[in-house]
Amino acid sequence: MKALKPVWILLALAYAASGIPADPASAQDTVSGPAASILEAVPVSNAPLGGFPYFALPDGYQPLNPPETRAFGHFLFWTGTALHEVEGKVFLSIIGTKDGKTYASYELKKNIEAVLTQAGGLKIADSRIPASLTETLPEDIRIGMYEGLGNVYNEPAQTWVIRRPDRQIWVHFVPGSNNAAWTILETKPFLQTAALLPAEQLKQDLDTTGKAVIQVNFATDRTEILPASAPQIDAVAGLLRTNPRGGLPRQPVGLDGAPRPQPLGAPCGETVPPPRIRRGCGNLRPHRHFRIRTFSTDGAKAWPRAAPAPHPGPTRPATTPTRTPRRSRSTP
Repeated sequence: MKALKPVWILLALAYAASGIPADPASAQDTVSGPAASILEAVPVSNAPLGGFPYFALPDGYQPLNPPETRAFGHFLFWTGTALHEVEGKVFLSIIGTKDGKTYASYELKKNIEAVLTQAGGLKIADSRIPASLTETLPEDIRIGMYEGLGNVYNEPAQTWVIRRPDRQIWVHFVPGSNNAAWTILETKPFLQTAALLPAEQLKQDLDTTGKAVIQVNFATDRTEILPASAPQIDAVAGLLRTNPRGGLPRQPVGLDGAPRPQPLGAPCGETVPPPRIRRGCGNLRPHRHFRIRTFSTDGAKAWPRAAPAPHPGPTRPATTPTRTPRRSRSTP
């Protein structure tokens, strides 16, 4: 049987957000815990709104850096007692002044509060977030969204909610002493765009391009593969069943698909259960090719390498020759 070409399998990690329902379509429609009672207290607003992000800054104020818009993301909003995670379309920006205007925190705060109230928003929190909670902020928010997070470590944070008939608009606003920051999030369900790649398509891609790309979803901060990714693993197992000579080399690759010469970081552990990969594959034990590690912070991932066998070294004689005792020099 003809052996398959060398393969690179890129595993894109999608982390399951904690506190969000398992069904993506109902993620924003079903809210449990304290946030549910908060939303019940927010009246539904039909006030006319423009396009996202809906709100303009007052005269004399502008984003200090180009604002960032993400088609889908998440943010942790302060409810006054806890941090509540919300998913959807995200806008974030640092707010400063322009045209030589002097920054005035109170003036900016009054303007923002007025426009949010006009849109039907309700302020559900306006206080300092305890340090015990800010320390738990994930890195992708603490660092990756710092422009919209603001100085939550030293300044009070406001949270506003606008409840529309078909969605919610959450606003995080932190007016600081020298500048301000805000994050605007419009809820929307997660739309999966990744598709399953069957074994036949895998083989076709391997024969054509010499590589195949699959996606495997992991649970947050765990090496547990989510059930939704089981068909992908089964497809690879089926490919190995029908092509027993098609081994998968352990070539490290990055998020861009480029080969990485060196493994990076420590392994996150064995993630693919051997029984699933062994299923129907006889004694091939191809699961050894599927020991997966997560991506490192620079976008690369490391694959496990077998430790080289220790060199036996030179053979020593069974007995050590006795050394002739040294003569002492006599004094004449």
